[in-house]
Amino acid sequence: EKVKVMLIFFSPRSGITSLLVITAEFMGNIEARVTTKLDHFSILEGDDLNYCLGVLSACIVLISCMFIDCLQQIYDALRRHPDPDYPDREWKRVRPPLSFIFRASLDLLVTALTWYYCAIMIPQLNHSPEESKEIVSGIRGIDWASTDRSLHVKQDEFFSYVTKVLKTDEEASATR
Repeated sequence: EKVKVMLIFFSPRSGITSLLVITAEFMGNIEARVTTKLDHFSILEGDDLNYCLGVLSACIVLISCMFIDCLQQIYDALRRHPDPDYPDREWKRVRPPLSFIFRASLDLLVTALTWYYCAIMIPQLNHSPEESKEIVSGIRGIDWASTDRSLHVKQDEFFSYVTKVLKTDEEASATR
């Protein structure tokens, strides 16, 4: 048997949402395994969002330059020495050392993955303020004192917003 308790804390002034998840797995009548997870999310808006987007854009430019430089090093390593047998050609194909091939491949992989990470973060950050605003205004907009709607309808609405927070948490965790 498993019990999961989720607590969501929101600080409107600082724009920070904290999600505390406590999971207990019961193994018999006496023993239980309990795990906790605490995540904090900050809403990026205005200057902070623009700064973050600027840093990510600069990273994409610099990583692209690194990638191109790595390709140039590979090209230079393959076409390094003149070939005396063929005077009309300026180069002969040489096999670079295995250590160079490994380092160059690793550099290409790391720069490509870093570029990809930065590229997928930009749309997420652009979407973040609208999504956060929708969730916060939705939770605030639930009229708990109203007698026109049943408590079950209000709970369903509340938990639909909680589900959106959890989905945001999963998406953010996937990119970390």
